[in-house]
Amino acid sequence: MWLRFEITGPEGPPRAEERILRESLVLGRSPSSDVVLDDRRVSGRHLLLTRAGAEVLAEDQASVNGTRLKRGSRATGLAPGAPLALADGDVLTLGRLTVRVWIGSRAPAEVSPPTDEIPLVDVELLAGSLIDELPTPVPAPPVLDEAALEDQRRALRGHLAAQEVEQRLAEDTELKALHAQLEEWQGRERAALATAAESRRRAEGLVAEVVDGRQAVVRLEAELRATESAAETAEERGRRLAQRLRQVEDERREAEARCDELGVELPPLRARWQQLMDRQAEDAARIASRRRPPGVS
Repeated sequence: MWLRFEITGPEGPPRAEERILRESLVLGRSPSSDVVLDDRRVSGRHLLLTRAGAEVLAEDQASVNGTRLKRGSRATGLAPGAPLALADGDVLTLGRLTVRVWIGSRAPAEVSPPTDEIPLVDVELLAGSLIDELPTPVPAPPVLDEAALEDQRRALRGHLAAQEVEQRLAEDTELKALHAQLEEWQGRERAALATAAESRRRAEGLVAEVVDGRQAVVRLEAELRATESAAETAEERGRRLAQRLRQVEDERREAEARCDELGVELPPLRARWQQLMDRQAEDAARIASRRRPPGVS
């Protein structure tokens, strides 16, 4: 199955590529892709095209920016893992690029890549075909003089020189474009190296922060264990104090009960004590009156 891709982007001229789809083709930014798309918003392996009988299925490979399919006035997004059959002339949007897909059948020889080898020509067959194409009878070749031949040689040399100059100019232009592209790539490489160095510095800083954080966590865990031990000691002491407090409360209640009992027993005792004191006073008065000599009042 023959596929033709017409690729259009915001930068650079449109380009067309032709491929033969035998089993599958990958479109993406990676150089290993079958169709390389030079756009930073295109993933390395962005889109997979597979052949299913007479159909071509397109499947997004979980790309970062996704893939959209436009068919006529209708547009839809391709979900990863959900292949969608393509039709002739469909337009795919990958990043900032639009890829129009033409589907057809063509012999492999018709789309074989160009080669720098010079094909071998069957001279006899070519001569025979040329003779067959000549009119009958063959007219006699015109007679040219040396001056006309020299003019033709000079014209041919001028034409060849002009072609050589044009080719050199084209090569110079292409070389300048390649130099410009090389400088751009070198600039991107320097920027990427600078970004990588900055990322490495940030990563080292983050690693140092993580190490400091782990050490702080270890210290906090040690402090937490010490605090838990102190809390357990304080809790045990609190339990002992609570037990002692319960004992004191029991003793206080017993003392209050004893006080109540004493409060009941004390008035009779006081009355008895007063009686004893009164009796003692009376006994002392009687004894004193007995010892007093007569006539002493």
